[in-house]
Amino acid sequence: LVNWNGFISGANAVDYTKVTHVNVAFINPTNTNGVLGPTTDLLTVSGIVHANSSKVLASLGGAGASKPNWSAVMANATTRTAFVDTLMQFVSDYNLDGIDVDIEGDLLNNTDITVAQYASFISELQVALHGQNKLMTAALGTWFGDKISNVTAQKFDWINAMAYDAFGTWTGPGQHSPYSLAVNDLSYWNGKGVDKDHLVLGVPSYGYGWLNNTSSGSYSMGYKNIVSSYARAVDQDSIRPATGQSLYYNGVATIKDKTALAITNASGVMMWTLQFDLPTSNTGSLIRAIDEVVQATLHNAVPVVSITSPGTNSTFTEGDTISIAADAIDSDGTIDKVSFFSGTQNIGDDATAPYSIDWIGAGPGTYTITAKAKDNGYATGTSSDITIVINTPAEARSFGGPYAIPGKIEAENFDIGKDLGYHDLTAANQGGAYRATTVDIEPVSDAGNGYDVGWVQAGEWLSYTVNIAATTTYDLKVRVATINTGRTFHLEMNGIDVSGNIAVPNTTAWTTFQTVNVPNISLTQGVQAMKLVFDTGDFNINYVSFTTTVTGISDADASGNLSAVVSPNPFSNGAQLNFSLKEGGQTKVTISNMIGASPITLIDQYFAPGDHSVALNGLNLPSGIYLCTITNTGHTKAVKIIKE
Repeated sequence: LVNWNGFISGANAVDYTKVTHVNVAFINPTNTNGVLGPTTDLLTVSGIVHANSSKVLASLGGAGASKPNWSAVMANATTRTAFVDTLMQFVSDYNLDGIDVDIEGDLLNNTDITVAQYASFISELQVALHGQNKLMTAALGTWFGDKISNVTAQKFDWINAMAYDAFGTWTGPGQHSPYSLAVNDLSYWNGKGVDKDHLVLGVPSYGYGWLNNTSSGSYSMGYKNIVSSYARAVDQDSIRPATGQSLYYNGVATIKDKTALAITNASGVMMWTLQFDLPTSNTGSLIRAIDEVVQATLHNAVPVVSITSPGTNSTFTEGDTISIAADAIDSDGTIDKVSFFSGTQNIGDDATAPYSIDWIGAGPGTYTITAKAKDNGYATGTSSDITIVINTPAEARSFGGPYAIPGKIEAENFDIGKDLGYHDLTAANQGGAYRATTVDIEPVSDAGNGYDVGWVQAGEWLSYTVNIAATTTYDLKVRVATINTGRTFHLEMNGIDVSGNIAVPNTTAWTTFQTVNVPNISLTQGVQAMKLVFDTGDFNINYVSFTTTVTGISDADASGNLSAVVSPNPFSNGAQLNFSLKEGGQTKVTISNMIGASPITLIDQYFAPGDHSVALNGLNLPSGIYLCTITNTGHTKAVKIIKE
């Protein structure tokens, strides 16, 4: 319950039949001596909460807390002890049931508050509060969890896991509180020794919107304002108010799913903040949705689920379609759905018996598979796990290809086989989407563009089996995004660089994509291995596409003073360079690779105005694509040639 926006009216509006604890946010030292505030109406609100048989705590900190004041009260043992004494007097004066510590990452930064100072403060505050039978809780996010030691984390009566703000006004658009984040956050605190009985899952009653898909056009919006502004918003998690705009939040269905998760993996649900929710008399209320799930599970038998195939320790080869099946029974209701997991990642759901999924795209490795059955009363049963092993294939295999050129090729549809169809330097898919390989894949925020490959590093590559329709030249388009400059990659066909370095422009945001055009790439007909090679890192790539350009390479330079044609092209043994000069002068003809390196000079002599021919014989070139460059009196014409 925030104390700066309708404090008393907000306290009176709470449905205390569904709320057990109210945290007042925020209380902070108002000066370097540790005097606490604001205190306006706090005693009144404390009385309202207690009159309704709920408990009230003061939340310390928050994102906007004064760093100098906190730094002063945490400075040494003397100031910390004095501040704990002040807090205990504050708890007594305002009839509070405890303290919720919400010292966040922008304070706990080893400058304003150090890790050691925080640990000492929590230890001392715990002793003082528990000595008077008061509660000590915390609101913590995983993004600064590395500054909370396991010992310190286990001192709280419970941790309110802030499983939100993955995206916000400081980033481009994205779902700031997906279900997967809730799963991962609870697992994170489990890993620090905090069991389910000391965890509460935090959920949001607000969303973030983007006017132009960049952080500069972003804003926040309370849930009740979202649903009053947009029809059917209650049943969704995102809205697109207009072209180029997006708004992400949690609707009723997701809140119910998260509550079911909390019943299984935690001991409660916390919401930020009560004032942003609808009244519980409204069926769209998030507090009402939470309570409906809680009430439905009080006397509800947990469904029983077991995986029937494959058997544990089954082996597969990367690229195989892995069929996973399960039986599920609910003794006092019906099965809503069965969800299948690899570790904590949901790999598929089935709402109809017999329950099964086909898992496609997993990379080499050993996987732990479980099934979870949710019934109509929101109870969830979990199967025993099985182990499966996926081996690397002997050779690369196409993932849905070969892909036609001309045509569009999605970056995420690279070939199968680690170090055969892809080479990636990370241990897992950091984007967590689409395929269970180590390649980092994430959804693209703008509609209709699928996924992008991100987090790329220098030396990584992706290979695609393609079928080139004809030997000719093509225009290449690549859709990319980055906040960096100087990023490059190149394109290979059967191991030959056909593009030279392709520069990736700074698009100002990771989610703002631009299309890079590379004209006149010469390709040879047939099935080939196309490879995207990342020369530098830190950019996102969405897709590549090819369109046919005019066959035959003959045009003038921009001035019209010099034109050239090579025939035949492609060639096997020899070819003829025919060129025309409007002005006489010293003329040089060279052959080089596609980036202009290591040129071979064929001719360097005076030519009169007019038409001329030069035989391109005896060059002893390996198969590949080259540049034949003619320079005359300050004019240059480069012709791409293909040696078969």
